[in-house]
Amino acid sequence: MHIIYKSNFQRRCLLFSAILLSGGQLFINRPILLSVLAILAITYAKGSLLKFKRINSLFFIVLVITIEWILRIDDHIFMPILIRYLNFFSAVIILVIYLNSPGGILLFRKDLYIILFWISLGAIINFIIANFFSSVFYTINTTDGSSINSLFYIFNYHESVANQYNLVRPDFVFYEPGVLQIYINIFLYLSLFIYNNKKNSLIALISVFFTLSTTGIIITLIILIFFYFKFIIKNNSKFKIFNIIILGLLIIPFFYLLSQNIGDKLNGEAIGSSIAREYDFYTGLEIIKQYPILGIGFDHARYISLSGVNYYSDTLLTGDSIEDRPSSNGLINLFYSIGIFLGSLYLFLLYRQKLLPDKILIFIIMLLSLFGESLVFTPFFLLFVCSSSVIFRLNNQ
Repeated sequence: MHIIYKSNFQRRCLLFSAILLSGGQLFINRPILLSVLAILAITYAKGSLLKFKRINSLFFIVLVITIEWILRIDDHIFMPILIRYLNFFSAVIILVIYLNSPGGILLFRKDLYIILFWISLGAIINFIIANFFSSVFYTINTTDGSSINSLFYIFNYHESVANQYNLVRPDFVFYEPGVLQIYINIFLYLSLFIYNNKKNSLIALISVFFTLSTTGIIITLIILIFFYFKFIIKNNSKFKIFNIIILGLLIIPFFYLLSQNIGDKLNGEAIGSSIAREYDFYTGLEIIKQYPILGIGFDHARYISLSGVNYYSDTLLTGDSIEDRPSSNGLINLFYSIGIFLGSLYLFLLYRQKLLPDKILIFIIMLLSLFGESLVFTPFFLLFVCSSSVIFRLNNQ
């Protein structure tokens, strides 16, 4: 029995909810959004979850994680485990919706492309309004105790300007530009490699440039270089030289911005960002060394407790900055949470994802994104991990 769809809009709302749960603004109540997402997804899926033919390997992953949790005899924190399972379960349900639809993978790509178009366009609008009409914004408090400037709870930016250009970086519906750039770069990939849309590629390039994200710029350059070798070099048309020149002109400003950002983070106003990320990396590494097999679980309080004992001492961060500081490194978070074995399995499954072609490029994009943002156990990224364990119908690929 196929899934009963109410409309394309509602299905895309489910996918957009998964994206919001994977780096959305901190004033969004995540447990409530996650619960609503799970309920809506189950309602959509109807009886499709009973079709184990193509998704039984997903439940094997759940079983492995459950056994790993049971073996952690000192972990009695129920809520963090429940939240992670809801994230995983939501990803599975959304994957099943696309798995059992007539469109399959192609429908997922189309829905994602449409959603990311509006996100990229929203980033540009956010940048323009924030830099030229900042008086229309108002201050609101987020769930972590910080504050941001917002307009209609859609266009957002942080007050601090840690760049030499004196420009406000857009957050849009995400909690920081470093998260926003992930989705813009995926949109750039889709525009270039899947849909061959030059106008949308330009929109993506402009919007990722406006984020002024170092990681985002690196990912953009990698995408453009892959595109150069995959399409332009192999193109034997008379426009080959022209295309090479155009691509070169596009790459130059990104290389310039990258060099400026790196210099700023090493010696300029943004040096605090690189120091903080260095602290997160080495502190998490010490915890992994002590708990290499099972990790420490998903309890944030336990990480804070252990980071206080194993913190990276060769740092310029003060005691106030270190206290109650979450890790910003998603890959380190992965390994200290579930151990080296399951962490390696996660990365292997991420590489084998079946939602987008060009596995190596997608893996690089995901890896660099997770290195800078702690989103490893959120629904959007779990969608890709889970997709490696299912078999899509051949006419859906």
